[in-house]
Amino acid sequence: MFVVFLTVEGLVLVASGFIPHLWVAAAVWLLHDLFGAGVWMPAQSALIQRYSREGRRGADMSTVFAIGSLGWVGGPLIAGAVFDAWPGGPFVISGALMVVSAAVLLLLPPDSDLDATAQHLDGADRAAQSVHPPRDGSAAG
Repeated sequence: MFVVFLTVEGLVLVASGFIPHLWVAAAVWLLHDLFGAGVWMPAQSALIQRYSREGRRGADMSTVFAIGSLGWVGGPLIAGAVFDAWPGGPFVISGALMVVSAAVLLLLPPDSDLDATAQHLDGADRAAQSVHPPRDGSAAG
């Protein structure tokens, strides 16, 4: 379902690049923002928590939101340059990237494969900790 929401949001962004009237664009963006706040963020957080390993959830959530914060800093600079070339460009490019992201998500392995991968990674973590124990002297667990 998340892939559907991501695709719809991407298509709305692409369409926004071609809206000729401000009032239509304002209505579309109001729906976009309500959709994003109400569906996108909770679904994204739930997926990160679901696909993170037990001991890594906090770090994984922090990593995703830190990378997102970089977008808040760098995005306007890039979008401004693209906007100077074509005012609809930032919307079309970001929407297309969202649709591509949705397609990439379809390539994720099924949940049954994730369980096997998680067990393998947990074993690798334990092996690494036995070779390089934590520096604070605590036992690996």
